Amino acid sequence: MNTSLNRDLVERWLAAYGTAWEERDPAQLTALFDGEANYFETPFSVPFSGLAAIQSYWHQAVSAQQDIRFRSELWNIDGDVAISHWHTTFTRLPVNANSTLDGVFHLKFRSTPTGIVCIELREWWHYQEIA
Repeated sequence: MNTSLNRDLVERWLAAYGTAWEERDPAQLTALFDGEANYFETPFSVPFSGLAAIQSYWHQAVSAQQDIRFRSELWNIDGDVAISHWHTTFTRLPVNANSTLDGVFHLKFRSTPTGIVCIELREWWHYQEIA
């Protein structure tokens, strides 16, 4: 990574990720990733590799969500890796269930002329739903 990863860059990236999720916009989300990025939804899943796979996954995931609220807290940066806690609430459709996801991101970045892009996202999360 040419540019030193710093708190401001990562917090802006996390805010953009949250906005893309809240607006249910897979194209906006994939703009945050490198063209060959790997997205691991869980530690045991095969990654979604490349923008088309990530966008397809996100289109499917957010299509059953509404009233999404995302927040995150950056925990640590080490070299080109950032660790963040995140929390999301939404209404799961079509049953209108109140849903909560609470998780951790392990994010690996590379710099670009305009900022940073994620080259690898690994997440661990827990899910709670109240019908």
